[in-house]
Amino acid sequence: PNPAKNTLQLNTHDKTINQINIYTISGSKVLQLDVETVSPTVDVSSLAAGVYYVQLYSGKKVALKKFIKE
Repeated sequence: PNPAKNTLQLNTHDKTINQINIYTISGSKVLQLDVETVSPTVDVSSLAAGVYYVQLYSGKKVALKKFIKE
């Protein structure tokens, strides 16, 4: 995964995202955003450096990806 410093750019392949959740590696939810957009940008500047998971909801589909916060 590519490291992120202040923003996380999500490529959703033209799918509309309804909700974004970010979890620590241990599974604690640290951010939840309700959105209606394609390829959102998420401000992660408040997160401590480390490994996180981003969970994307698009309709009934869910995707989970890992990212590194510098």
